[in-house]
Amino acid sequence: TMETEKTLHPLMTVQEASERLRLTKNTLNNWLSQGRIKRVKIGRRTFVARKEIEEILRNALQLADK
Repeated sequence: TMETEKTLHPLMTVQEASERLRLTKNTLNNWLSQGRIKRVKIGRRTFVARKEIEEILRNALQLADK
């Protein structure tokens, strides 16, 4: 299904990544500008690596457990 392809795709749109991290698109764009998250450019479009977003979540959850 399209939904499965989306969740398995190695790239996420800025919108998808911001939803996954529960941040505003604005905040995510700031993080991209600051280099806190690496952008992946394909043509004129900007994506982020799914594994990077998942790693940010994992790190945040580990900190929350301490």
